[in-house]
Amino acid sequence: MGKMNRISLKQTLRQILFLCIPTIFVIYVLIYTTSNHFPLFNHSQHLSQSIYFACGILSSVIFHSFRFRFLPSFITLALLFAGIEFFLDNFALGEFDLFFLSIDFLLFRILFLSGWICGWGFSRSKYFPAILSALLLSAGVIITAISGKTDIGYMLKSFVPVLVFVFYIVFMNELLRNTDEQELRSWIKPVKGLLLYSTVMALVLFVAYNIFQYEIKKLEVKWVEGSIKDGNKNSLYDMLPDSSIRMKESMQVNDNLNRNPEQHSEDVTLFVAYIDNFFPDTDIPNPLYFVSEHLTLFDDYTETFEPDTLAPYRDLFSPDPSSIPLYFTATDESVIENGMSQKHRKVVEAEVYKVKASHSEFTAPSTAFYCQPIAVKKDAYSQYTSAYRAKMWVSELNSAYFVYNNTERDMSVDNFQEQRFSLLRTVKNYAGTDTAFIGYYTKYPVNPDYDTVRSIAQKIVSEAKARTPIDKIIAVRDYFMQTDESGNPVYKYSDVATTVPPGTRILNFLLNDHVGNCTYYAGSTFLLLRACGIPARIATGYAIIDRSSNNKGWYWVYNKQAHAWVQVFFPEYGWLDFDTTFGDSEQSEAPGTDGTPPLDPQKAWFAAKGEVLSRDTVDNLIQFNIDGLVYFDEEYTVESPREIQLDVSLASLYKDSVRIRLGEIKKGDKGLAISFTVPDDIGKPKTPSLNYILKNLPSPVPVDEFRLETEKEEQKPDRDTVSDAGNKKGRGVWITVIIFAFTVIIILTAIFSIPYIIFSVYSRRAKRISDPKKEAYYPYRAVMFFMYQMGYFRNELTPFQYAGQVIDRTFGTSFAAFTATYLKVKYANQELTSEDSQRILTFYAPFEHAVKSKINPKKRLLNFMNIYNTLEFFTKPRQPE
Repeated sequence: MGKMNRISLKQTLRQILFLCIPTIFVIYVLIYTTSNHFPLFNHSQHLSQSIYFACGILSSVIFHSFRFRFLPSFITLALLFAGIEFFLDNFALGEFDLFFLSIDFLLFRILFLSGWICGWGFSRSKYFPAILSALLLSAGVIITAISGKTDIGYMLKSFVPVLVFVFYIVFMNELLRNTDEQELRSWIKPVKGLLLYSTVMALVLFVAYNIFQYEIKKLEVKWVEGSIKDGNKNSLYDMLPDSSIRMKESMQVNDNLNRNPEQHSEDVTLFVAYIDNFFPDTDIPNPLYFVSEHLTLFDDYTETFEPDTLAPYRDLFSPDPSSIPLYFTATDESVIENGMSQKHRKVVEAEVYKVKASHSEFTAPSTAFYCQPIAVKKDAYSQYTSAYRAKMWVSELNSAYFVYNNTERDMSVDNFQEQRFSLLRTVKNYAGTDTAFIGYYTKYPVNPDYDTVRSIAQKIVSEAKARTPIDKIIAVRDYFMQTDESGNPVYKYSDVATTVPPGTRILNFLLNDHVGNCTYYAGSTFLLLRACGIPARIATGYAIIDRSSNNKGWYWVYNKQAHAWVQVFFPEYGWLDFDTTFGDSEQSEAPGTDGTPPLDPQKAWFAAKGEVLSRDTVDNLIQFNIDGLVYFDEEYTVESPREIQLDVSLASLYKDSVRIRLGEIKKGDKGLAISFTVPDDIGKPKTPSLNYILKNLPSPVPVDEFRLETEKEEQKPDRDTVSDAGNKKGRGVWITVIIFAFTVIIILTAIFSIPYIIFSVYSRRAKRISDPKKEAYYPYRAVMFFMYQMGYFRNELTPFQYAGQVIDRTFGTSFAAFTATYLKVKYANQELTSEDSQRILTFYAPFEHAVKSKINPKKRLLNFMNIYNTLEFFTKPRQPE
């Protein structure tokens, strides 16, 4: 009995050391990786959660070493945990209750019972390691795919440990099962196996990485290039197929988020803009942020900031300028009503001339309600691709970020700031504001991790003794401006954020490293303000910098100026820009001298859109049926098409910005006619009617430009109808799927090659024996493995019966005679006769040739791919020989 206990103890210890501990490590890796994507696994508790699993697996291995049955023990544990949870929910009080709430008893129960199952499997089931390997491999692939990350470094940290474990656990389990408990080398053998496996796997990974890293990197880079063109997740804007740039419609705050796509590390001019906005009674330009999108929703599940088309009082105007005919307009005055602002507002105009910005993107200061595409002068075609005019309902209290961040300001700017704060202090609270609006824009994450941020916000407000919303906002601003004992800023700007742990990166920025880019400042400010009950949202767009001393009101906008900041709501004053990003000197530094702006933009007195009825290439005339008209900047609706004649003798004709000849224009073509030069006999009455205009137009109408309307191959998706979450991680998932498909092919090839590799090793060793007495084992082992792989199992037969009745009878070999000699060597411990020695030395090669001659190559190939036969050979119960 004592002997049996000692043997059981050895086996249990080996299972713990060589099976359980590696499994615990891999589970730790999976929990650590998963914590960034599933809220059930808290990123700050991955160690304790791994301990839950460790307790389960270690307890189970020890428990089942005493041969207790699995099902009764598992049911008992499950019922016990259910009873404890019921007790905690209904009766537990005080510190005991608080303790179990803090460690999340439900997660403890799941992980402990999972560990219990694993411990039982290692103790009792010879197939369990293979099942566990398949499950963990699938989990690793799914988690890595969900992460959307495609860099090799991430996969090395998250997936490779799982891949290494998959092969290790099967290898080590079989090694332990085939180790004689009574051998003195019962400990040496698994240790040697572990060292051998580690060496081989390290070599395989090293060789595989060096062989395939170029192909994988090439695929990765190629996909990144595509991602930048169709939505680079690491930038605030998208690179489109025509190499133009459009601000992203959503933003995920994560590490390595920067403004510049890798392919555009150099400075790129996006657009040039004129804003007719100056500080009162001065010639000092007052730049305004250009807004592209509002991020109003914090997704608790993904922990990202997202736009929400269902947000109440949505006041974002998002037309597509490329879909509006030149000098025609798109307007939406409902956004002004949704902005809920009446005090200190004015209409401001802006003109935007695009360089690399997408034709379809509309960006303007808040709150825009009007867009009119305008023509670019011919002599500026090489510099600007398109242009539009915008009108905005702008707060007189708004200003761009340098008002907050730049310490070297003009005195009038400081005075403006103080006057602004004094006005906003009249807002004491949000009483009387729509409760649904306040509830939505002050919604705070329910995740307990963010309770710390709430505590920080309360502390900031308390120490500043802030009572009004604006004073609380100023306190938050001052919090990001604080310095340490040496006078150095506590929060530092970095265009590429430092490496942060998976999970809530904003929390890490706010609580730990204090280094990040604009999205980290904006996300932190968003949370702090909402924790104070102040309606806040994140805006993405462009920071506008006044760098020109000669052309007041003109601004050059570069790719580095893509920006994120916070907007705060004040009753009657509406949404105001509020920025806490400090230390970003790159935005204000132009890559070179700003150029000369288009100071004299073209104005059209006449623009008409419609259909070509006919064209005369001799007299350079077009008969035109109009369905829309712009006359001296006033747009008129043509209820029924009206026919006019166009003189295009001096006109520039275009199709897709390419000059064409009049003969290329066909009947039925849609087009746009524009005239810039006002004829001498044309005047603008005060209130002209459409009939009056058409009656008094010259015939033919002199035209300066005629543009054919072309069908767009791909229309821009409507922001209000496209699901923002649908493509958030699509590209990351697909690139991961491709890489893993490539990996799986290699893995499957390696797995199905294992039987042949094993046979090759056995066969080579059997053909090279030199000492028949000591090495008779190798031919015997090679034959047995070969026959098992070909499907000829020994079952209950004795070795001699199996050799004679199955093998020799089927293949006409002399395996029975060899088996008799082998058994004599193994058990008789007698000297071999010369005949016996010769039989051992010459047996294997003719045997292999005879068997292969009777089994065709295709069948042998298929049999060698049968992993089940290999497992059967190594996992079969020991039979007496």
